[in-house]
Amino acid sequence: MTRLVDDLLYLSRMESEPPRPATEELRLEALLSSVVEENRQHPFAGKICISENYPEEAVVFGPVQELARGLNNIVENSVKYVREKFGNTPGGEIAVTLKRAGDYWSVLVEDNGPGIPEESAAHLFERFRRGDSHRVRGEWGKGGYGLGLAKAKRILLHAGGDIFFHPKEGGALFEVLIPAKREEKE
Repeated sequence: MTRLVDDLLYLSRMESEPPRPATEELRLEALLSSVVEENRQHPFAGKICISENYPEEAVVFGPVQELARGLNNIVENSVKYVREKFGNTPGGEIAVTLKRAGDYWSVLVEDNGPGIPEESAAHLFERFRRGDSHRVRGEWGKGGYGLGLAKAKRILLHAGGDIFFHPKEGGALFEVLIPAKREEKE
């Protein structure tokens, strides 16, 4: 219950405060690598193959801890749902890719889990919404409250970015956009 209250207070604060200009420079590829490594240690990730594809350097300005929290919510969701589909058998895959997309860095998190029904996709980033409401209390214990993607969305909007769900057969594909560091003009 404490976690639920903390998450709701966090969301309320994010929604009521105007975004502040980011002053913290960070290497997005290093942050992503850390998030992926953390999720490789997740108890349900044992048989899941998590691949990474990053450029050598992807510099952004943003709140490191907040971006780590948002990106972790997305990757951890993939781990949980891929595990739900494959159990403790091989075959589960998650691909985390980072590439330049104009003025943004695009983070793609793609998995071969059970997917998300079309009717749920439009509400994924709302509070208390889940991609598959029939499994609210899944194998991973108490289950979530449908706040992880709502928090990720608010974090990314505050950082000047956004998150999108792209429907796909046999799994899920989320795309995160984070503004790239603008090069100084000499």
